[in-house]
Amino acid sequence: MLVSAWATDRGILLGQVKTNVKSNEITAIPKLLDLINVKNCLISIDAIGCQVDIAKKITDLGGDYLFSLKGNQGTLRDDVEHFFQDMIAMNWKGFNYEYIESLEKGHGRIDSRKVYLVKADPEIKEKWAKIESLVLVISSRENKGKESVEYRYYISSSPMKVDEMSLAIRRHLSIENGFHWSIDVGFREDCQVAQLGNLSGNLAVLCRIAFNYLKQIDQAGCQLSIENKRLKAAMSTDFLEMVLMFNT
Repeated sequence: MLVSAWATDRGILLGQVKTNVKSNEITAIPKLLDLINVKNCLISIDAIGCQVDIAKKITDLGGDYLFSLKGNQGTLRDDVEHFFQDMIAMNWKGFNYEYIESLEKGHGRIDSRKVYLVKADPEIKEKWAKIESLVLVISSRENKGKESVEYRYYISSSPMKVDEMSLAIRRHLSIENGFHWSIDVGFREDCQVAQLGNLSGNLAVLCRIAFNYLKQIDQAGCQLSIENKRLKAAMSTDFLEMVLMFNT
């Protein structure tokens, strides 16, 4: 498995580390952080990366963290959930919080998104490096008369306001469509059957290098899909030269 760092503003891959057979992302993330410059950057990581040591490493390197919460940090998620549920039960009266809401309609469905941000209490601050805020995202979808609601919780060391935090959370999800989907569709990685030695890993690295090359030429006004860029580069030496020269 490869653990990757994705730059949401540029839409490119900054680095990656392969996990060992007997380890997981928790051990790979610190190694990946050492490969990139995180100073003055917000590092958003899925719940598996929500670790005290990783939070400290990010802040020691001059960055800020944004972690999604699940059940892998003792009672942390439950504590944050109960904290927000108490505020909801009291209709937020007497609490200092920030709030933003968005509503999107289309294709026969209605998507609502509410984001609440509060300052972290002293008890949590004792454990988590430079933690600033707790965040609740309530996402609801109404489709053909059926409604679904999802509650998601986050912690962050960033002093961002709620509108910026909401955007950061949405951008965190962009790696699914911006990278994973492009690799699967544009490079047909799911169809890869190479197994001999390091061949599979080497091909994965080459695909990601090619992805960055093709993605960067968006700045030159090329708005083709990754798949079509690959095809055009194979058929046109002029376009291939442009891709290579733009990235030098």
